[in-house]
Amino acid sequence: MEEPLELLFSNEIFSGISERINAPYILVSNLNDAFRIAFDQNPPAGFKIWKDVVENHRKEMRNDSKFSEADEFVSKFLEEHHDKHKKNTLTYRKMKIKKTNTAYDDFIFSDAREDAIFALGTVSISRYLGEKSELMDWIFEIYKKGGWVCGMKNKKLAVFNPDILK
Repeated sequence: MEEPLELLFSNEIFSGISERINAPYILVSNLNDAFRIAFDQNPPAGFKIWKDVVENHRKEMRNDSKFSEADEFVSKFLEEHHDKHKKNTLTYRKMKIKKTNTAYDDFIFSDAREDAIFALGTVSISRYLGEKSELMDWIFEIYKKGGWVCGMKNKKLAVFNPDILK
């Protein structure tokens, strides 16, 4: 249950894909395209609105009597680890002021991070409930291998490889 959440505060998050991914996916090699696929309410043809994909899965899980307990567990975990991320954010802001930040730094502290928190929080809730979900397993696998899941098209996850920015 905690493993997906712990990943958010590790050096592995967005570290870049170097291993084979077993989940069905489409590689998105342009960051602007990845952001458009992830966040636009009118994504490119064939892509689903990514937040809706994850939210629809959460909606199904809300029928479980333990959903509120699981959601509270995730919220509490994130709150307890918030200070670590806050410290990293402060370091990033100092880098931006000094103009020593990189495109990779900008990505790590972008909306992609909030998206990862929502997606991996959903994975944790799914695990807390003991749910067997191929989609949640695929999402976790890709994050664990260093990628960013930014969308879905025809039952394949859209994945951005942050290595491109290094």
